[in-house]
Amino acid sequence: MRKLISVLLFALAMPAIAATALGNKDVVEMVKLGLDPQVISAKIDASTNDFDTSPQALAKLKHDGVSPALISRMIGASSPTHNASANQASGDEIQFVDASGKQVAINPVRVTAEASYRKAWIPFHVGGPETFMFVQGFHAPLRTSATPEFIANMDPLMVRLIHLGENKDHKARYVVFSGSNTDREVEVTTEKLGNGNYSIKPAKPLTPGEEYAFLVVSQMPVGYGFWTYFAQNAAAAKAYDFGVD
Repeated sequence: MRKLISVLLFALAMPAIAATALGNKDVVEMVKLGLDPQVISAKIDASTNDFDTSPQALAKLKHDGVSPALISRMIGASSPTHNASANQASGDEIQFVDASGKQVAINPVRVTAEASYRKAWIPFHVGGPETFMFVQGFHAPLRTSATPEFIANMDPLMVRLIHLGENKDHKARYVVFSGSNTDREVEVTTEKLGNGNYSIKPAKPLTPGEEYAFLVVSQMPVGYGFWTYFAQNAAAAKAYDFGVD
């Protein structure tokens, strides 16, 4: 009889356990309590979640004082784009055109983001915290010439080509944003090919020995600039990296 009662009590407790999924309000509450961002990030990673990552909800999170890095962490925790099988199912979005004209698929790589206050001590510094975006590893498997061509099957407004720096501490390549700006964007030319495809080429020859990546966002709300939206949603974005020989 006692065993049966224990089983029934456990069954009744299960909905309560399921109901403890972390939500937007929980993250806002932790921020307002002054918890360290690393602690909040660890809680997000360790918990099941029911985050609302709609554009309107993201704007509210920003208004409530949640940092871009934590917002990105929330999006990454609730987004299927970090799942390898999901990336495969989504199809190739950017392809490299080799010297023979053959199109070679580029596999997307994981993007992580961190907020930095390293310039906060500078008098009259404006622009708020910086956001560092990292791509793991020092070298991309795809190697190109200094004048490569790529084919993308999405609006070029959703794509940016960047020159990656090297961060030895993180064993990664990176780009840093100050607010919604970066000085590492590479100018490109685009040509509409039809069937929803575009040709994308660097406007000037790239530097041999350097690493680059295409950053891609999806469903960018009207009124947002690319870098503003990317800084808030880096963990849900994709990077297609390559190196120049």
